[in-house]
Amino acid sequence: MKAKLLLLFLFVLAIPCTAQKQQPNIIFILCDDLGYGDLACYNGNTEIQTPNMNSLAGEGVRFTQHYSAAPLCSPSRRAFVTGRYQSRLGEWAESYAGLPSLDGVAADREPTIAMYLKKAGYTNGCFGKWNVGEVEGVSSPGAHGFDDYICIDHNTEYFYHRKWLPQEALFRGEKGWYGEGGKVLNRDGEYLPDIFTEAAIDFIKKNKKDPFFVYLPYAVPHEPMQGPEDIPASWQEAPGKHPEETTNRATYVKMVEHLDKRIGDLMKALKEEGIDENTIVVFSSDNGGMLQSDNSPLRAGKMHLFEGRIRVPMMVRWPKEIPAGKVLSQPTIMMDLTTIFIELAQANE
Repeated sequence: MKAKLLLLFLFVLAIPCTAQKQQPNIIFILCDDLGYGDLACYNGNTEIQTPNMNSLAGEGVRFTQHYSAAPLCSPSRRAFVTGRYQSRLGEWAESYAGLPSLDGVAADREPTIAMYLKKAGYTNGCFGKWNVGEVEGVSSPGAHGFDDYICIDHNTEYFYHRKWLPQEALFRGEKGWYGEGGKVLNRDGEYLPDIFTEAAIDFIKKNKKDPFFVYLPYAVPHEPMQGPEDIPASWQEAPGKHPEETTNRATYVKMVEHLDKRIGDLMKALKEEGIDENTIVVFSSDNGGMLQSDNSPLRAGKMHLFEGRIRVPMMVRWPKEIPAGKVLSQPTIMMDLTTIFIELAQANE
């Protein structure tokens, strides 16, 4: 099985077939509802400026037929962490309170990627929108093998971090945070992507001497539409919570461009710490974009039944192993990454 999986990896990523001597650091950056045509490396007509994301494509491999596991957030993320089709996990819909169950994917029933990597000597960090389960010690990141984590359980407002229920287009009052030890964090006024990026950079600096895995599942550019400078006086006055604002393309562009800047900061940190060459960085989206996104040339988007719902951008950069400037049309799916990461970490031995 190991030889077969490694052969698949070599074929898909076009890596020269050389013996692996060192476990790589692994970073998986996952956007939320990014459109297929929102990046210039996929669509030359987009108005969004994303030089850092484009650099990932130019310095590594850009996939043109990569697919998420589902047309909405939670099942796609669950498929990645388990490496299994989401339908095999029981009820796989969004794990909002009572819809269906807060325990989500329980670690004692479903071993997940960080658990495998931990056994292979990796230190694991998760910073972002977890969306796999909300029960501390059962389905939280800590239960699933992450040594350090700062997460929201699902969608929140971007500055005051109150829970967001898009199906009702309103806020609930309670905080959406949880971190190591189950602590509710007070980071009012800080923009969500900044919190996650800074946490990831700090984690990398602290753990650079040994192999690490960073799972960075951002919440942007999912609604509510709030750019980095759109801080309201209070969470009750937060913009983006009304249905007519969900198609705000101008704010969406600001959100994506700010995320690109923070990805640039992350890549800069890898170089400054001297670990750039042996760090594999993968970038993708959990599903297709919503109404404010651009999924061209694909039809429709998130939650629809057409190609735009699950065909998403993916770039893979690993200077030590992957030739720059490759473009591959080989079909891949979210769970391929789970298998490949475990294989690269030598976690199947």
